Amino acid sequence: MLHLHGKLEVINNLKQKMYIVLFISMLIFPITNALSLTNSSLHPSETNTTFIFESEFSFSSIQVNPTSIELDGNGISINVSSGDLNVTILNLTTSYKRFNETASNSSAESYHNIGNFAPSKSIVIKKDGVSWNKVTSDSLGYLTFTYDGGYSSIILEMEPGNLPATSSSGSGGTITRNFYVSGKQLHQGYEKEMGEGWTLSFELKDGNHILIINYIKRDFVTITIKSEQITFNLILNETKKIDIDGDGYYDLSIYLKSLKYNRVRIIITSINEKISNKSYNSGKKIESNIPQDENYPEIPTKKHVTGEL
Repeated sequence: MLHLHGKLEVINNLKQKMYIVLFISMLIFPITNALSLTNSSLHPSETNTTFIFESEFSFSSIQVNPTSIELDGNGISINVSSGDLNVTILNLTTSYKRFNETASNSSAESYHNIGNFAPSKSIVIKKDGVSWNKVTSDSLGYLTFTYDGGYSSIILEMEPGNLPATSSSGSGGTITRNFYVSGKQLHQGYEKEMGEGWTLSFELKDGNHILIINYIKRDFVTITIKSEQITFNLILNETKKIDIDGDGYYDLSIYLKSLKYNRVRIIITSINEKISNKSYNSGKKIESNIPQDENYPEIPTKKHVTGEL
């Protein structure tokens, strides 16, 4: 019995020493379940986007959804309008993100929804080292924007900051984007996503005109057309026909297809439609498919000064 008791005592002492060694080793070398994405790629099944990780990245959780990926619970969704898109993640912190994006279609656009920014902060987006746009993150720290600046292989950088106001921006700190629409595109119907202060230049009846996105509000957008200045509102799914030169024919049709994330998508089409005698005699130059009653939004009094002919 004494001999057995001695063996039990030795075993208990060994167990105590093992527990002490294990406890110390856990303090010195914490046990983690970090997942590495070095030299790996992730592909959401319902997109044509592949996310590539060449450098060393480690996360405690990785989730691939049908249209996005989640890294430590922070979502990244980048969807391309046509073709395939490879996105190589170069930097990925709360204060700085840098992606190398390569698309198979040089004219494709890509919709970005990226998490893990500080909430409600101005984020400057640079393309190949040059300031391209400024967007404010939402209350959850997500940044949403559409890149439409043309593709080859580009570097997009995102970090908090502000842009200097410019005389053509129409809004302090916002970059103006200018686009040209050919007569053929206008005749076929030209669809474009636009932001506040952006402009479309086009030719119509041998004259040069500019369409300006003055304001984007929660439920309507305010637009000005120059050279003959005409300012009007559009609400979602509304079409307005406009007689630009006052000759009794509607020259232009503008349709508001979508309005979200401080962006609007419009379809602008050249037309040649005779105005009814009643409308023409009353001096009416704009016709809408939606009643302009007391519930229709009023045009804001302050106007952007932008768009020179």
